Formats: sequence, structure tokens, C-alpha cells
Amino acid sequence: MNFLLLLDAVPNFHPFLVQLGRALESRGHTACYVMETPLGNHRYREHAAVGRVRVFSEFLAARPAEADPEQAARVGSWAAFFADFDRYEQYGVNRGRRQDWYMRLACGLSDFFLGCLRDWQIDAVIYEGNTNSFAWYANQAAQQTGAVFLGLAGSRLPGRHELHGDSEDLMRQRVKGCYEGLAQGRLRQTEEQEQWVAGYLAAFDSAKPDYMASSGLLLENPVSKYARKQHLRTFWRLATYSLGGSTEARVSYRSGLPLPYSLIHVRRNTARFFKALRVCRYFTPPVPGDRFFLYPLHFHPEASTSVNARWYVDEYTTIKNLAFSLPFGTWLYVKDHPAAVGFPALDFYRKLAGFPNVKLIDPGADTKQLIRDSLGVITLTSTMGYEALVLCKPVWVLGEVFYDFHPGCAKIGWNDALPELLAHPPQQTVTAADARRLVTAYLMATQPGALPLGSERAASASFEQLAAEIEAQVSQPD
Repeated sequence: MNFLLLLDAVPNFHPFLVQLGRALESRGHTACYVMETPLGNHRYREHAAVGRVRVFSEFLAARPAEADPEQAARVGSWAAFFADFDRYEQYGVNRGRRQDWYMRLACGLSDFFLGCLRDWQIDAVIYEGNTNSFAWYANQAAQQTGAVFLGLAGSRLPGRHELHGDSEDLMRQRVKGCYEGLAQGRLRQTEEQEQWVAGYLAAFDSAKPDYMASSGLLLENPVSKYARKQHLRTFWRLATYSLGGSTEARVSYRSGLPLPYSLIHVRRNTARFFKALRVCRYFTPPVPGDRFFLYPLHFHPEASTSVNARWYVDEYTTIKNLAFSLPFGTWLYVKDHPAAVGFPALDFYRKLAGFPNVKLIDPGADTKQLIRDSLGVITLTSTMGYEALVLCKPVWVLGEVFYDFHPGCAKIGWNDALPELLAHPPQQTVTAADARRLVTAYLMATQPGALPLGSERAASASFEQLAAEIEAQVSQPD
């Protein structure tokens, strides 16, 4: 089979996918690579993509400056660029771009991926999911040519990962199918699965998804963070790449030149560190006896909001609507995200703290105890909603997430009447059997092993196992 692996500026994804491509080749398949820019091979020299490789920035630079209006009408929806534009606004990238730049970009992405898939006769496209325009147009080309689009993502369960398609809905359907199969007796868990679930639930208060346990976004002193040898080496490689020329063929349409973009992150993280010291004054401790709904803030920008909850990506407006939909005597506890505290403007915290029925809760507060004490969780797509169901609490979901089918969940639509929805829990009691069944169903829908994303020297056995899973998935798709 012929596999196409998408390489862009997502940290650690380039070496991960190159190593996965080598594992696929060791199994007799052909690995082809598309790169957004040549940066990946320059930054990760030990894991450079070789062989069948094409670079989108070089392809775009060779195209005419004007897009064909007739083609532009056929390249799809503006929704493809929502996540990218959200990132542009957060990081100040591509300010002042004209509409014709986007049109030329969309036409270029469409032609580029169609050409790659047809020329190489691709059977499957591999990436982290349908999380941005680069992936969106690759997925569109896959649909037009009959290829499979595979998304690789970490699981909410520790030591496991998701292997799914181009949207959250496929994972949702898998978990839902397993859940209903277990409820109706059509599926039975193995003894090994039963033991895994029992151990997971017994240690649930300390359980964390792998992506949270190894997150590089937790608050940290910027001096100690950026003085490490690994970061200094990265800065040097970004600098030599950026100073080597700024022609269009070297510039990422998603983030510009890498050194200025990296310095934006340094400045943002440094400002965050000092801002977080001032944010603390807006946090209030939970009060025993309070009647409250719990709302977790999300990290921005990220696919969990930009893709799966884009109608609610402005969390200030979302929280304002929720707060003024609650009855008197009820609070909205808004818990900050450990990986995002200090990123929003101080005015964001100040305005939330000024609402008459909102309490800002420290990100370090015990999340699972807050869930137990709450009336329920209201969330966009947060893992906290899944945790609430495991703890037998009702959940109101605004975005698209794998657990929203559960009888303990109520889906809030864009124009739904919030006061009525919040006044009637989706299910008065989420039973322990419901919770155990959800964990078992999710276990059945995921794969063993954490994705080896954090290391450029991960064990080859991890990639061999993942390559075998992908091979089976493409041979026998859902």
C-alpha cells in the first residue's frame, strides 16, 4: 500500500511521522511525504524525510499570483480556514492578508493534494486529524480519490491512543457502538478488559491522560524553560533557516518564518508567567455548600475548540450566556486550564470575576472533587465532561466530542434555550454501571500504547506496533 504522511510545523510530529513511515516501509509498504515547508528536514535533521517528498510552499511559489475564479468556486468551504485564522488572531500572524491571498492558497492546497494522491496512487493519508486547512484539503483529496484519511491522537485513557478518521464523529460512533453493544448484551468485555477498567476506576483520582502528564504547556519560569540545551539547539536551527532567505518557497502560510514565530511564543510564554502572578487575585476558593455548575476553560488555539466547538470559541461570550441562564442561588464555577492559565488578557479574568454569579477557580484545585460537589459539568469538549460521567454526574456539552451520546449528557445547540436545558438534567442519576460501561466502551474503541510523540529516539517496537494497526485499519476500514 502507498501511504501519504503530512509533515508540518506541529512540534514533534515531523520525527514521529518519519519514523512511522520507516516502520511502514519495513512492512513492505511505500511511504510518501508532503511537507508544508522545508523547515522540518532542517530542524529535525536526524529524521529528515527522503524519497518521495513534495513541499507545498515550493509548489505554491511556482503558481500564478492570481487564483482562477472558476476553480475557487469548487475548492470547498471557508470552514477549512477557521482553525488557522483562530491561530492567526492568537499569534498575530498573517495580519493584513487580502482575500485573494486566501483564494490562491485554497486553490493551491486543492491542486497540490489532488496531484500528490493521484500521482502516487495513495491508499491512505496519515496525520493528527482534520485539525487545520493543510489536513482539510488532504482529506478532501482523499475523498475524491477513494483514499482513507487516518487521524492519530492521544486518548483520555492513560497508556492508550486513538486511531480514527477525519472527525470526532467516527470515534463517537465507535464508542457509542461499543456502549450500546455492552448495554444490550451483544458485546462482552474480556477478563483482561474487566481488570483494566477496575484498576483504572480504583485509581481514577490520580489518573491523567498521557498528553496532560507530559504537557510542555504547564506554567514554568521562562529562563529555566528556554535555557535548556534542546531549546537552544532548536533556536539555532530556526535562526539559520530564517536567515537563509525569506522567499515564499521557504515561508509557512500557517506561521510565517519560524524564528519570528518562535519568538512570538517566547514573548507570549514570558508574559504569561508574570501575568499568572497577577491573575491569582481573581481566583476564589470553592465554598462548602455552594450549589454550582462547573465549567472548564479550554486552551486556545487548539482543534478541540477551533474545530470541534467553533461556534463557542469565544469563551467570554459563552460563559456570559451560561451565567445569565442560571437560576438565583446557583453559581457557575469556572476552572482555569493548567496549560492555559495566564494566556488570556487580565481583562478577561477581571470581567469574568465581575459577573454576579461566577467564581474563578484556581487551576490547581482538585478537579475530581469539584466534579463530585457540583450539580454537573458544562463544557465545550473538555476531558472534564468524560470524567464527570465516570463520577456519575450529568454533563451539558456544547461542542462535538466522543461521549456526547451518553444518557448522562445533554447536547446544547447553538440557539437552544439554556435556562430550560440547565433546569432539567439529562439524566437524574448516572449510575455506576453507566460509568463503568462508558470506560469499557472507550477502552474497546482505543488502541494500547501511548503515541511516542515526545522523543526523537522512541523505541522502534512502538512504531512497528502502530504500523501494524494502521495496516489493519486501511485493509478493513470501519
